[in-house]
Amino acid sequence: MLSKEQLEQIKKQLFEQIDKIFPPDKIELAKRQISAMDDKEFESFLIKNRLIKVEKSESNKDENQEKCIPCLIVQEKIPSFKIAEDKDSIAVLEINPLSKGHSLIIPKQHIKSLDQAPEQIWNLAKKVAKKIKSELKPKDIKIFSSEITSHFCINVVPIYDGEKEERTKATPEELKEMKKKLEIKEEKKKPKKKITEKNIWLPQRIP
Repeated sequence: MLSKEQLEQIKKQLFEQIDKIFPPDKIELAKRQISAMDDKEFESFLIKNRLIKVEKSESNKDENQEKCIPCLIVQEKIPSFKIAEDKDSIAVLEINPLSKGHSLIIPKQHIKSLDQAPEQIWNLAKKVAKKIKSELKPKDIKIFSSEITSHFCINVVPIYDGEKEERTKATPEELKEMKKKLEIKEEKKKPKKKITEKNIWLPQRIP
């Protein structure tokens, strides 16, 4: 069974999706129905609707990953505010941040623990931290690991003077604005110029 904190995190993410995709007259009803569920009922609801990963067997590994929220974010089946990416991981903005600019580094492969994490994930975390420091000027930046539906992730959390670490729901407008500030675009490598007879300069022949 998932922890209470994990269930609350998933519930907040579901409410975010309901706000985006449900008809306006259905939003409050859907939220009330979910809020009325106890933890066991909510977890059963998540399993039934394939929204969380359920451990079964190695043969069901791919199917189970389809129920994992970070995997769904990586697969772009759940909308996110992506700010950086490399071949092993993606960096997205946390929709319920502990502070302004709180980001998650999510491995593209479904991994459960630190010992399975690719080394590159820490490089991406440092790159994101550097961008946050440059753009938001926090007092400090805390980097730590966590699990979301059994998927290992890294948190990059800016620390500001006079602010407590407290989760708050960020609006889509706030996240869009933050993405503009923190997005790290890959530099496109210029193709090498093809060497031909026309673009080779040679000195004139001296008789």
